[in-house]
Amino acid sequence: MKIQLDRTDKEPLYRQIVKQFESLIVNGELPPGSLLPTERELAKRLGVNRSTVSVAYDELRSRGLIHSVQGSGTRVSEDIWGASLRTPNWRSYTETSFFRPTLPMVRRIWDAGKDPRNINLARAEISPDLWPTAVLKQLLSDVSPMMSLGYGDPRGEQCLRFAVSEHVRQHFGLHATPEQILIT
Repeated sequence: MKIQLDRTDKEPLYRQIVKQFESLIVNGELPPGSLLPTERELAKRLGVNRSTVSVAYDELRSRGLIHSVQGSGTRVSEDIWGASLRTPNWRSYTETSFFRPTLPMVRRIWDAGKDPRNINLARAEISPDLWPTAVLKQLLSDVSPMMSLGYGDPRGEQCLRFAVSEHVRQHFGLHATPEQILIT
């Protein structure tokens, strides 16, 4: 593994490290599971401050390219989306709460919302006393009771996902089921 820094370049050193590691990983020169040098070791090898390597590794971690386990070191991630042409299974991410690091924060927000002095913005709802209830009753008198006024499927409308699935199959030769497509 050869990492070269250009100190005359205006690009920060940590970004140069990130780009080179990213290239090595994507090109398969660092295959999944490969052990990376420790921050101290790489900093010494490159002649930079350890914090520079630490920031670079943090960036690579945030992109999902590497992961660290205390006592085991830092390795190239086993599951890299960009490593192969495959579509992620969005259903598993939306159903299993993939973004777990935010869960404690969301719980604190919900708990704070129980206090009547706070306005709960976590659900994008306004305070009940601000609702124009008389106007809403008039407007809703014509709405079917079966009509949903809440949020739809978090992956996007099924009809649209099906249409996108057909489109990428016909025009690009990609076989992605509607369950593998996420509309944002």
